[in-house]
Amino acid sequence: MKNLFRTTLLILTLSLCWGSSAQKKERRDTSRKTLKSFEKTTKVEGRVSAFEKSKVKNEIQLISPKERSVENDNKVNFAWKSTQKNAVLTVLNVDPDRSLNANVEMANVALQIPIIGSKMHTATNLKMNQNYIWSVTTTNNLKGATWNTFFLTDMDVEDGYFESCEGNLVADSDFSKGKGSVWSATGGTQLKSTSMGCDNLGFTMLSSQVNSSLKQSLKQSTVVGRNYALGLCMVNGIRNQKKNTILTVVAYKGTPTSFETCPDVSIIYKSANIANSKDWLEFETPAWTATAAFDKIAFLVSSDDGGKEIVKLGIDNICFGETLKDPCDTEYEISLDNKGGYTILDKGLNQIISTHSPKITETYQDYNRGPVSDLYGYRANTDTDMFYDQFDLSSPCFSVGGYDPTKDFEEIDRKIDTLEQQQIINRIQEIAPKILKEKFLPDGFDSIVDVGRPCDYVDGNPSLPFGGADIVYVHGLALEHITEGLSPNQIHQKFKAEWPNDAKQFYGGDYKVFANNYWEDHIQSQITNSQGLTNRYMTVAWPSDQRLGDAIHAVLQQVSTAIRTGEGVIFNKEDSRQDSCFGDRIVFVSHSTGGLLVSSLLGVGELAKTDRDIQRAYGTNIHNITDRVVGQVALSGAFSGSKLASAAIVAPKVLGSLVGSATGLGGVVAHSGLRKYNNVVMNSVLVDLIPPISQNYWAKKYFHLATKPTLTVSGSTPGLPQNDGMGWAGKFLIRGYNDGVLSMDCQCGSDQKWWLRSSFLVNNPFKMWDWGNPFVTKALGLSWDARYYTALPLSPFKGSACIPFLTPAGMLTPFSRNVSGTSRWDNHYSLIQSTMTHFDPTREILNLYPNNSPSVVGFINNYEESRVVTNSSLYANGYVENSFKRIMNEQVRKKSIGFHFPAVKRTGKFPFFKMYLKYYEIVIWKRTYHLMRGHQNKNSADYVYEYAFRR
Repeated sequence: MKNLFRTTLLILTLSLCWGSSAQKKERRDTSRKTLKSFEKTTKVEGRVSAFEKSKVKNEIQLISPKERSVENDNKVNFAWKSTQKNAVLTVLNVDPDRSLNANVEMANVALQIPIIGSKMHTATNLKMNQNYIWSVTTTNNLKGATWNTFFLTDMDVEDGYFESCEGNLVADSDFSKGKGSVWSATGGTQLKSTSMGCDNLGFTMLSSQVNSSLKQSLKQSTVVGRNYALGLCMVNGIRNQKKNTILTVVAYKGTPTSFETCPDVSIIYKSANIANSKDWLEFETPAWTATAAFDKIAFLVSSDDGGKEIVKLGIDNICFGETLKDPCDTEYEISLDNKGGYTILDKGLNQIISTHSPKITETYQDYNRGPVSDLYGYRANTDTDMFYDQFDLSSPCFSVGGYDPTKDFEEIDRKIDTLEQQQIINRIQEIAPKILKEKFLPDGFDSIVDVGRPCDYVDGNPSLPFGGADIVYVHGLALEHITEGLSPNQIHQKFKAEWPNDAKQFYGGDYKVFANNYWEDHIQSQITNSQGLTNRYMTVAWPSDQRLGDAIHAVLQQVSTAIRTGEGVIFNKEDSRQDSCFGDRIVFVSHSTGGLLVSSLLGVGELAKTDRDIQRAYGTNIHNITDRVVGQVALSGAFSGSKLASAAIVAPKVLGSLVGSATGLGGVVAHSGLRKYNNVVMNSVLVDLIPPISQNYWAKKYFHLATKPTLTVSGSTPGLPQNDGMGWAGKFLIRGYNDGVLSMDCQCGSDQKWWLRSSFLVNNPFKMWDWGNPFVTKALGLSWDARYYTALPLSPFKGSACIPFLTPAGMLTPFSRNVSGTSRWDNHYSLIQSTMTHFDPTREILNLYPNNSPSVVGFINNYEESRVVTNSSLYANGYVENSFKRIMNEQVRKKSIGFHFPAVKRTGKFPFFKMYLKYYEIVIWKRTYHLMRGHQNKNSADYVYEYAFRR
């Protein structure tokens, strides 16, 4: 009876002292004392306790919270089922590093309250983000009680990735073996066997010291095409380390000389800046797709200052294995403004950030993922650049973060004075049929002298540009020829000659000087080295103030003379051949209008074998010249003419006011009467450059007859300075991608009708915005040029570059469906595209390339070159080396943020929930570019001289 009285008294005392929140600490102390006293008063030595007897007959069933449950509100409803009228509800705080028995023994009471006749109790004063166990008993024997675990949290609870790591390909993933581990640590990287690891003994301290790495052979090789995920713990390893760290993880095979991406090395993960943290962070990377059977893995660390300061990063608990996750999965939608500011459109994550106020680090990355042929070759034939239609190019694998540029375009529309383009088109359509009825071939010219058969030998050298072939350079439109004829009294006293009556001027006079100056920089950069010239060459001059048929005659005659006599041939003094047998193997290198000229010339030469009109105009055996030709390299070729030529023909006053300078056509129109202007212009090559004339006569009549290929190199600059004369006008006359003079359709050799332009459909117009390039100088210009409907900036119809999958800057577009633009003129093959201006390949090649090009606001980086091969016969026929198939690399430019905060995960052992620091990395924007190897230090022409016509 005494024991029963004491027990009742203690329970009443406990009920009275369980009170306000101001007495929490006192309640905990009282609870511990009460629990010990309770144990003493109910203990009966040598006999079975009342609770133990009742447990057998009437076991108390715990209902809520259930075992291993999560409670997201600190209002917790406890419920149980029992026949007992009197009992005690006990809730214990749990130390997650101790066992269940140890926690019961320690008895860290969070709540203990007598329950009389009730089978439910609501608690509102438990702490958040803690593990608890609870039970209802009728005795003090807590060890024999039934306990349920629960976790009280205001966070999301995730499944533990590391605890359930199945199929881990990494051995000794927790570094518990210390120095006997399978890991190989080089440089300043060290294996540690201390207790400072992430939940276990051992970890590794990575160092950014030169030649430092951590690597091992995997348990088995990765399987091509399968997805893998990497999980690990990490912590910045030097106290007071100021610099952020960047972790790079690569898969590799063999023994590469470095861990730079190549066929034998692939980047699994490259982190954003990892901020300093005192505690271990757990992180799971996005999924990665194996592109080869890699059998090794390596970890490297670097600093965000480019390696100036040594940084260290601890890593532990590595899990690397197959996953069902898709590499293109992304959790968050991002909203962007034109300055790159972002809003994360996820209430849950925004709540986490606002609650924990983590330190957020931003990172801009620009890195190479390796050859496109390695990344995607197992899924598609990457020999040509038409394989992209097998991919969703708008997916997060390639592009993250959209932007609505409508307001920026509206601002441009207010500032730009556009031309009445429809008036130009209508007028051209009126006069074109009349021009097409005129005579295009020269009349009364002497026949070109037959060069006879080639020499008996061909001196080929595959180590030289074009395999050592002789080069004939054909310049583009010489506007000076025309403007001088319009000038009063020909004030400069130049370009007064007429072909062929004044042929000497083209062999050695003003016209020849013009041709030499036109190509001087280009030749110096491409076929000269420390030993002098690599190839023999000649420049040819032709009259821009005459028609294209006359120009063809001028070029053929000068080449004929060079072959027969060596006149005009430039050679290395050490070349034993000197100028003899020039032209056994000829490669034409042309620019602009020169491309239209040479493509027509090659067809004319073939037709001359049978056509009497061609024979009367040029001679019966000009095919002996064209038969020697290997092919043509056309730099910014005018195969379909230019709208600038149309404007010059039908709207000279509008063109003059738009150019607004004393140079070019704009400065001379005012000084010449309209009659004189029309007389000069209508008898110049500008007539042949009117698009319907270029296409419907020259291209349609002669291109398909040529048996020698033309390789095209194309450009589209996003902007030009206003003093660029003709190019400045072209940026507003020519819709779509253009280099200021010619559209990309024209340059690529596309047979698209002249009044249309190549186009395609996009999945997401917002993702056409090029975040990887400067906003004003490039991104805005490229997005402007891509518009198909000028009144609808966000139309799903977009203007195409040489192929619809890549912009001129090499950025993958959110392609949906090709509408038009990949068909070419016969014997014309697109090869390279870039963001170059029309005159970059010649006059600006030395001074500005490869790093700069003019824009509206000054000079900008211009070093993007992409492969745009649409026909694999290039390789089969030997026009381009097979190694060109592997020249395209994938470049990723992105902005990421990284931060960490407390989180909760499920575990496989008691207490089944664990607080930890979770590292988050979110891509704010990402753009993927396919650019040719070495693009940072090369220009478009470099690749042609290196890979084309070497056989």
